[in-house]
Amino acid sequence: MDYVPCEDRRFPLALPALVSRVEATYAFWMKHLVERLGASATRQLWGEAFARYDRELLEQVLASGWSEAGQPGTADEPPLLSLILGEYLGAGTDGMEASEAQSLIGETPPLPEFRRSFAELDVQRETTAYEALHLYAHGLALLSESLIDRYGKQGELIAYDVLSSGRSALGRRMGGSVAGFMRESEEVFHEPGIYSAGLDVESISVSPTEHVSRVKRCEWARYFRERHPRVGYLVACSTDEAFGRGYNESLRLQRTSTLMEGGSECDFRWYSLGETPGETPGETEESVAT
Repeated sequence: MDYVPCEDRRFPLALPALVSRVEATYAFWMKHLVERLGASATRQLWGEAFARYDRELLEQVLASGWSEAGQPGTADEPPLLSLILGEYLGAGTDGMEASEAQSLIGETPPLPEFRRSFAELDVQRETTAYEALHLYAHGLALLSESLIDRYGKQGELIAYDVLSSGRSALGRRMGGSVAGFMRESEEVFHEPGIYSAGLDVESISVSPTEHVSRVKRCEWARYFRERHPRVGYLVACSTDEAFGRGYNESLRLQRTSTLMEGGSECDFRWYSLGETPGETPGETEESVAT
C-alpha cells in the first residue's frame, strides 16, 4: 500500500458524537472555572477567549463533504447538555445557575455554527486530523491562552488542573488492567480516527507490562505549533500520564522528547510500576516489533 502523509489521511467524523464531546468538555471547564474563579470572572474569561475564535477554517470544514451518518434515531435524541450540566453543576455553582451555563455554552462556537449549518445533526464527513482538532480543541486552546494572559503562571496551572482532571476522569471511565491498556495502546493506531490518521507511529515493543513507541510525525503537533504554539504541550501532551494513572494506578509514562516542543520524535514508554518491564520483542505471542 502506498504511503499517505498524515495531513492527507481522512477518517469518518460523526457530528453527533463531536457535538456531545464539545458540550461535555465545555461544561467540565465551566464547572472548574466557576469554582476556581467565580461566576463573574468566568463570564469575562469565556468572552475574551471566544472573541478570538477562528471561524475561517471552521466554515471551510462545514461548507462541504457532509452526508447522512446512517445512524437511525441519533438525530432525534434530546441534547445531552442539560444532563451533563446537571452532573457537573447541579443546581448551580458559586453564582452561576445551570440554566445560565447551558445558555452560554450553547452560544459558544463551534456549537451554534453546527446547528445553523445542519437542520439535523446526524451527519458525518471524511475529515483530516487537523480539521477535527480545530473543531474540538481550538476552544480549549483559547481558554488556556486567556487564562495565561489574565493570570500568568497561576492561569497556566488552572488550565492544567482542568485538563488533567478531565483526562484522569476519562481514564477512569475507560479503566481496566495494565495488559488491557498496553493492548489498546497498540490497537488505537490501527483504527480509523483522530489518532491513527494524525500520527506516524513506530512500535518498538508491546508486552502485557510495557508499550514502547516512537511518533515520527504528528498532526497534533503541526496544528498547535501553527495555531497555538504557547499552549500546545499544555493542551495536547501534558496530561497523558494523568490519563494513564486514571486508567490504572500502576501505569506510568516515561517520555523525554516531543515533536510539540521541537524534538525529532515523541518517545513513549508506558510501563507498569513495580513490575518487571515487558519481554524483549519476540519472546511472547503478545509481543510485536516493527
